[in-house]
Amino acid sequence: MDDFIFLAYTGHMIDDWPIYQYKQQNTTFKGFEADVAYSFDDAFNNQWKIKLFTDATTAKLNSGDYVPRIPANRFGVSTDWWRGAWSAQLKTIRVNKQDNLAFGELPTDAYTQVDFNLNRLQITANNEWLWFIKVNNLLDEDIRDHASFIKDSAPRPGRSITAGLRLIF
Repeated sequence: MDDFIFLAYTGHMIDDWPIYQYKQQNTTFKGFEADVAYSFDDAFNNQWKIKLFTDATTAKLNSGDYVPRIPANRFGVSTDWWRGAWSAQLKTIRVNKQDNLAFGELPTDAYTQVDFNLNRLQITANNEWLWFIKVNNLLDEDIRDHASFIKDSAPRPGRSITAGLRLIF
């Protein structure tokens, strides 16, 4: 990429706040994204989809330094299930440690995120009702997003459970 614009840490602080500056430099991004899915019906009228996915990116400036805040490599699996008005998903994502660091960045630890949701969809003559339960970060992992400016002071939320109803009329 020619003349890539990015926000870089200057190495300076004012009143304990880091100072960043926009810079422009030629950059090389290398990466891939892939997924494969298999869908099938079982003998009990259940529909299933199993999906494997992965992605990775490396980004270097023409100076040889790494581009700041590039997410770590990740891979995962999700299993989706449907039967009539019911559906569910269990999704696991493994994010590797990010230690390809730009100036001023700290490494970001690896983590495994597991999410689960269960839904029931009711369609009537005039309305659509979606009842749901979602559990995010089921393992209550300390998740820090390397692409975030505040990852070192503010992790993503811990385990959370949400239940609700969405009504479309």
